[in-house]
Amino acid sequence: TPLAIVKANISLLMQSPNLKEEEMNQLQAIENTLKKLSALNKTLILLTKIENNQFQENTIIDFKGTITKALSNYSDLIEAKKIQLETNLTDKLIININPLLADILISNLIQNAIRHNKVGGKIIISLKGKILSLSNSGEPLMINKEDLFVRFKKNDTSKDSLGLGLSIVKSITDAYNYHIEYNYENPLHTFIVHFV
Repeated sequence: TPLAIVKANISLLMQSPNLKEEEMNQLQAIENTLKKLSALNKTLILLTKIENNQFQENTIIDFKGTITKALSNYSDLIEAKKIQLETNLTDKLIININPLLADILISNLIQNAIRHNKVGGKIIISLKGKILSLSNSGEPLMINKEDLFVRFKKNDTSKDSLGLGLSIVKSITDAYNYHIEYNYENPLHTFIVHFV
């Protein structure tokens, strides 16, 4: 892709022995911007594929296992931020969904809970019947809750986020006729997915 070509050329330039420190810093800034642009491109392509129903290969999965796997993937980040994790995954939830989209759905919710949490905060994940509830401590919203699932709307513009994670979650739940809702009761933000 054009992005990959530009990225490769910048990497070559950065290996030049004649670069001044200021030039190296500028190239580093360009490379960081390109990484964000590349991530944005991949995310928008994913959103388009979801909305165009291009993930047809559904499988019967146990969503409890998907949650457990995702939590193990993010255990280092949770630990680094000293977040207290509480889980109540007593019920199995068997659903028919594309496995990749199931992974993305829970991963985006967990990433969101970590990113917008405070150091020493908490995350509570519960799976009861056909309802997934994921709560995290954090500051009150700076935007309307109706805008949470809107593309590029970010609660905190200083956070290193594209503002697309919850939009992807909403697209996946819409594609499978699930329902997602959000509420805030100080200090907990809670996302509830109804797999109906």
